[in-house]
Amino acid sequence: MEEDITLLPSSEARRSYVVAGGMIECSCGSSPGTLSLPQHYNVYVKGKPLMTTWDNAGITNIGPMGSCKAKNNAPCKPGFSMHWQNGNEQYLVKGERPALLNTSAIVCVNGGQVTITKNGQT
Repeated sequence: MEEDITLLPSSEARRSYVVAGGMIECSCGSSPGTLSLPQHYNVYVKGKPLMTTWDNAGITNIGPMGSCKAKNNAPCKPGFSMHWQNGNEQYLVKGERPALLNTSAIVCVNGGQVTITKNGQT
């Protein structure tokens, strides 16, 4: 069963849902990266698959971001030992996975902080 969501409550107007194709950057990366979602949950925003805070696999969900300053400018190989922080706890996908928001962030095992620069909806 597919579900299409578009808006957060008006009290959260500056926050938005993040979908596959959203753009990211890392404090240690040299260029932007892209979010992807090879397997989705049949929940969509403007026809694009919604991401959750559990979509934290390096390369699979969180693409490389150029070269890594923390690794002497070696190619970025992002890795994560935690879920994204600051997801929407009020909207749980599959009853347990908070929806990813444009204000979410995650720390890479290499030391950089990854933030979302574009939600991917447009």
